[in-house]
Amino acid sequence: MAWYVNHSGKTVGPVEDAQILAWILEGHLPMGHVCAVGSQHWVDLAGYAPFAAALLETSASPPAAPLAHAGEGLGHAILLFPFGATFLIWLWVGNMNLLQDPASSLSVVGIATIVATAVLIAIEASQLGMGSLPVENGKKGSGPAAWFVASLLMWILAFPLYLSKRRWYGKRSLAIGGVLVALVFVASWAAMGATIETRKSAMREQQDETQRQGQRAVLGIPAASAPTSSADEQLAMQAAHAAYLHDREVVRKAKPKTEDEVTKLIGRPADNMMVLPNTTMVYWYYQGEPITRDVLLVMIQDGKITGMNL
Repeated sequence: MAWYVNHSGKTVGPVEDAQILAWILEGHLPMGHVCAVGSQHWVDLAGYAPFAAALLETSASPPAAPLAHAGEGLGHAILLFPFGATFLIWLWVGNMNLLQDPASSLSVVGIATIVATAVLIAIEASQLGMGSLPVENGKKGSGPAAWFVASLLMWILAFPLYLSKRRWYGKRSLAIGGVLVALVFVASWAAMGATIETRKSAMREQQDETQRQGQRAVLGIPAASAPTSSADEQLAMQAAHAAYLHDREVVRKAKPKTEDEVTKLIGRPADNMMVLPNTTMVYWYYQGEPITRDVLLVMIQDGKITGMNL
């Protein structure tokens, strides 16, 4: 039977059983891995009975356990890292308010997970001799650098694929778990991103409504009589604004001194009217429009404006 032999990072072969046994008995091959020609599975020398017996003859210590059943810690870390990141997405990012910028935190968690798993994959690939051992038809597979780049650029595909390919080097295949974890992680990332955008849209709508209410107050449109459709509301706002500009021009030309004079001049209360300097009336500006003290107090009490808006 012919084998490929890997020892100290170097691969030779095909080599017959007899030659390998001779190397072991002569002390030239105290450890290493072998892969039968035509196979894709690498095993420790002690995993094949004739070689294990030869190793026993040259050493008093028992043979090492087959590689396929040892050293799975790094593989489990690769698998569990995105799983832990999924918990962070839902339990940490999901509980943030918009002022804490959850979108940025979500990006940090996602990118850090991809980079970390790519590094772990490259480390294990190096330990397993990927890229230096022939795995199929005598050809060498992808090396650590290739797996690292693939994991960064095509994580959703490279992650489960690597966990499957590692079985060619004596490790357990974690492909099923890799597919499930990758799907859950990516779906959680996408779902949380969509949720954050929905919350942002709702806040923008609320801010727009608050702005419209403030404009109604400035233009003297009662909230109870506000139109329900956006088109009707826009027409009402335009009409009220035109009336407002007309009344303001009247006040500018007449130069009244008090609110009573303004009321007599335009035929209605002057709560939202602008008067020129040198009068006894005091006005604040909200979004480019003047409002009186009384209107300002009402809007502050209703939570429609804050000092930051003035």
